[in-house]
Amino acid sequence: MTKSKPQSNKRDDETLVLDYLRKTNRPYSATDICLNLHNAIPKTALAKILTTLSERGEIRCKTYGKQSVYVIDQEQFENPSSEELAIMDTRIEELRQQINETQEKNKQMKQALQSLMVQKTTAELQTMSKDLDQRITTLNNRLNSLQSGTARLISLEEKEIIQKNYEHMRKMWKDRKTLFRNLWDAISEGESSPAELKERLGIEDDVIDFNIDPLSGIR
Repeated sequence: MTKSKPQSNKRDDETLVLDYLRKTNRPYSATDICLNLHNAIPKTALAKILTTLSERGEIRCKTYGKQSVYVIDQEQFENPSSEELAIMDTRIEELRQQINETQEKNKQMKQALQSLMVQKTTAELQTMSKDLDQRITTLNNRLNSLQSGTARLISLEEKEIIQKNYEHMRKMWKDRKTLFRNLWDAISEGESSPAELKERLGIEDDVIDFNIDPLSGIR
């Protein structure tokens, strides 16, 4: 024959709930209390106990929407002395400092993690190393060819053609920059922030100064 589960004593259950709320001294919902007491008291019985304790003024009940929160009556506790308050303030400051230090360490660890995530993998580094080796070999071959005098030098006519093409491209570049500037002045006229409009349209400025010839030093 199966033995029935012994019924818990209501007074003992009330004491258990009171002791728990007094020890923790923080607000809990009925569900939280039930879980934290490891379901030692059935939910239905716990709800009745909380109502009884609240009606007797031993605990306080505050309802938020459909949920009620319970906390031990604070009048049961003595007001701390000035010395105790000073100790509490010191402890609070220590904890605040620990929080700041922990947050700073957490920030540094996140930055370190992000740095590791953007670093190349071993396979990627091996591929880059192989590409660089091939590039070095190509450059060494060109250097050896130049040093031995076997490299083909361009003729004066070829140089003039290259120079003409270069000047033609620079002229087209200048003309297009001028055309864009004129069009943009017309489009952005009346705009309070032309820079924001340019950003919204996805337009990137040509920051290279046309008046600076990058090849002037080698011609």
